[in-house]
Amino acid sequence: MADYLLQTTGRAPSESLPSRVVIAGDWCGKITGFEANVCTVTLDYPINCADALWIKCEIDAVFDELLRKVGAAYNKLFGLDKDAKYYKIVVGRWIYHFLHNVYEKRAILNRASLKYPGIWLESCGKTHAWSFDSDDYSQQSYSSHDFNFRMYSGVAEFLSSIRKRHVDIDEALPRQRGAELAFGANLKSGVQSLACEINRMLRDRMTLVVSPNYPRCGLYNRLWFFLKSGGEIVHYKFPPLHPSFEKRDPSLRKCLARIIHCNGKSELQNIASSLIFNFMPESFVEHFATYREQAQVWLKRYPKISRIFTTNAIHTDEPFKYLVAEAQPLDLWISQHGAGYGFSEVQSSEDYEREIANRYFTWGWGENVLPHPKLLPARRIEYKKNNAIVFTLPTVSEYAGVLESYFIASNYQRTLCLSDQLVEYLSSEILSNVVLRQREIKGFRMYKPPIEVREDEIPDFHDSLKRARLHLSNHIGTPVLESLAMNVPTVVICDPTIQRMRLSAAPFFERLKDVQILFEDPVKAAHHINSVYASIDDWWMCDSTQAAVRSFCSRFAQSDRNWKTAWLNALRS
Repeated sequence: MADYLLQTTGRAPSESLPSRVVIAGDWCGKITGFEANVCTVTLDYPINCADALWIKCEIDAVFDELLRKVGAAYNKLFGLDKDAKYYKIVVGRWIYHFLHNVYEKRAILNRASLKYPGIWLESCGKTHAWSFDSDDYSQQSYSSHDFNFRMYSGVAEFLSSIRKRHVDIDEALPRQRGAELAFGANLKSGVQSLACEINRMLRDRMTLVVSPNYPRCGLYNRLWFFLKSGGEIVHYKFPPLHPSFEKRDPSLRKCLARIIHCNGKSELQNIASSLIFNFMPESFVEHFATYREQAQVWLKRYPKISRIFTTNAIHTDEPFKYLVAEAQPLDLWISQHGAGYGFSEVQSSEDYEREIANRYFTWGWGENVLPHPKLLPARRIEYKKNNAIVFTLPTVSEYAGVLESYFIASNYQRTLCLSDQLVEYLSSEILSNVVLRQREIKGFRMYKPPIEVREDEIPDFHDSLKRARLHLSNHIGTPVLESLAMNVPTVVICDPTIQRMRLSAAPFFERLKDVQILFEDPVKAAHHINSVYASIDDWWMCDSTQAAVRSFCSRFAQSDRNWKTAWLNALRS
């Protein structure tokens, strides 16, 4: 068989290319820019959404064992006696993300070696990558070619079916961390510190709120809750440590790695346990003791905390995670912060949050319901006077993260085709009123429609919806829940083989299909928009449509203009 090179990232090969190259994804060839005489074929991506539940089961089994080993290693090395929940709070979510990264790369390498026996790839001896915390790790795993090249190299060392040609690369260096404007940062710090001191002196308990995910008016909301609760409810944002590459401690990492090393039956576990401390952020290794000490000092100064509340800080906010872990058995309350919760077939973030929370709030489908200001109904929307169609699209990363996601590589081209078809079948008059809205993130992909379409220039999404005649989306994400809660006319295209729903949610989505809000066929969606655009109320305000919207929102997107009162009552209960 011909000699094939497997190109796994967008990083340019260090040597001249063979005549045949297999690329692991469309991002590789486009970025590297292969010469015209090189024959390239794209490897069939080995993972799709139908596998998500099976993948979760395999990763969950490895996760539990790996977390146990990591906890035991830390207890031994740092002289601690912490339980499994402590480490699940501090490092659990990162380990889960890391396992998905390893799983995907192993699957791609195995698929390539099976389809092209004898295939080889360039790899590096420095199979470690620098990241300061879990957020930094996530960003690099999504978009950095160098980071992913290092991880592919590490995984490949355990697969004999892949031939390796080692190349030299530069040492990994820390990325520059963005900084807040000094005035804004100082003002926030001053206000929150003053609130903590007032509470310490005047109140007998504190409800600590971190990262509530307010869409706007953050400072006003903080002051409102503080005053209305008589100083009991305090908002706080913990400052991160500053990254320092000099603090990396290879000997500490090697010692931890030796303690957890295993040669078990699971190939995934063997690879992950061998590589975990090559990729674990400094915040969990070199700064482990420092973060613990900071949390202990804070809790000693403010011992009256009765509960801690957040929406999403538990995922990537390291100082917060350490505080929660050190504050056990103090109550941790978590509220849902986005779409997918309650209806996606696999939603590991929901599972994780519910496992560690003492009380869990949802947007309608759970036992404790708490309306979020993202779902705030507008006091007045005159969409009939507007012309704009706001088309919201997800920003897709170059590399996959958690493999349950709607945005994994196997779905990307299919999603683009659905969006292209919809745009192409809209009438020219209606198309002239379409504005694209997608979040621009460095290293992430942006949708480029086949026909020129304007970008939405209104900064705030809610303001954009208020000035729109219709909201259009190619996925069931948070923007769809927001527009339905605001009762803005909404049309969604969704391939059920890509965005898979749990059985309990199916009836609510079927009702949206019945009233032509939700479509599987983009051409039918376009024809529907063409037919109702001029007289949109005939469709949107009819009894059956409004009943379906109310039913859906009651389950997945409950809204309340008096949300602050609802939160105040819940946080003081």
